[in-house]
Amino acid sequence: MIFYFYIIVMMMPFQVTLLPQYIVSRRFELYDTPWAMILPGIFAPFAAFLLTQVMKSVPDELIEAARLDTGSTLKIIWHIIVPTIRPGIICAWVLSFTEQWNAVAEPIILMETREKYPLAILLNGIQPGDVLGFAATLMFFLAPLLLFSFFEDEVMEGLGDYTLK
Repeated sequence: MIFYFYIIVMMMPFQVTLLPQYIVSRRFELYDTPWAMILPGIFAPFAAFLLTQVMKSVPDELIEAARLDTGSTLKIIWHIIVPTIRPGIICAWVLSFTEQWNAVAEPIILMETREKYPLAILLNGIQPGDVLGFAATLMFFLAPLLLFSFFEDEVMEGLGDYTLK
């Protein structure tokens, strides 16, 4: 049931979810804090969809064999399932980070202090020929690029293997 809710939310334009995000961030006193941006990124619909598909790809036989060997559910999760789905977890994390890194509308709604705005919004005020603006733009592209290049194999495996099964 929750999975289908995530699918429905994934089909909606993100502007539809901005008002509930604003209300929740105000109610939990997250407004104008980085957590107002971080928490929705953690529970992003695409990440939930991807991780659901990844979990469905874990063979039942593997879990049954592990249950016979160890018995403990926590050991099975930590020592068998998590290493098996590691590429999917890393892929979901990298894609969620990149989505939040490039966000423009959410920070404007969820943050009031200009100093707390992410770099994506601040780049809008750069004048042509500004050397500091060029450096800021380079830094803006460098973080996701380094993250993707560091986890490239896991991201490609996470997107490729689990989506084809």
